[in-house]
Amino acid sequence: YLDRAAGRLYFWPPAPIRRGDAVVSVLDGPLLQLNNASHIEFRGIAFEHTRADAVTITGGDGVLLSGCLLRNLGSRAVVIQ
Repeated sequence: YLDRAAGRLYFWPPAPIRRGDAVVSVLDGPLLQLNNASHIEFRGIAFEHTRADAVTITGGDGVLLSGCLLRNLGSRAVVIQ
């Protein structure tokens, strides 16, 4: 349960917590935002744990995301405009 007024998250794990990790993201913007960028490569990067889009690309030319992992996102993986 999220108590926004108190800024608290109450979490009841489905299994003992020692068997895994609990991650809470407070980031409400993209992990990577490119504006009019050109000739850039991102290879083998993990983009994870955001409440918004992982990557937004606006304008530019020749931007490459290759072999990247995109998971646990609140919205879209990649937005190209």
